[in-house]
Amino acid sequence: MKQTDDHKIVLLQENLAIIRRIANWTAEDLGNMLGLTRQAISNLERGKTKLTKAQYIAIRAIVDQEIRENPEKEFLGQAVRLLVDTDDLSDEEKLSFSKVNELVKNLKASKKESATVAADVLTATLTASLLAPLVVTTTVGASWLSILIKNSTKK
Repeated sequence: MKQTDDHKIVLLQENLAIIRRIANWTAEDLGNMLGLTRQAISNLERGKTKLTKAQYIAIRAIVDQEIRENPEKEFLGQAVRLLVDTDDLSDEEKLSFSKVNELVKNLKASKKESATVAADVLTATLTASLLAPLVVTTTVGASWLSILIKNSTKK
């Protein structure tokens, strides 16, 4: 696996609580979808357990399915693209990402703010004009998986 793949796994783990909240899932909901306990999800979100490649693929597949089945959740795809798929961004998206990323970092650093509050603020930001120009298509899901497979098959 390439370093960029490892980096995306780390990014997903660092932002898992935010992504989960944007999807409107409890830790128990996500755990049930993955065949894990609520505590296992909590451990992943708090960094007590390292996210595996298999868990990364499973979470991405679940998120992609949620986006496909619920077009009204297009901001979920935008959040994942900005928070995890940072290597694939256009210049305009990079500018949006830097603004959102700074907001998320500030909220995470504040002892008063929880991942729930960070997710709520990020959701509001994503649904506002900051990310309005971004378009999520059904090929977004295929791109992260094809890159991961391509990188894994390189010797």
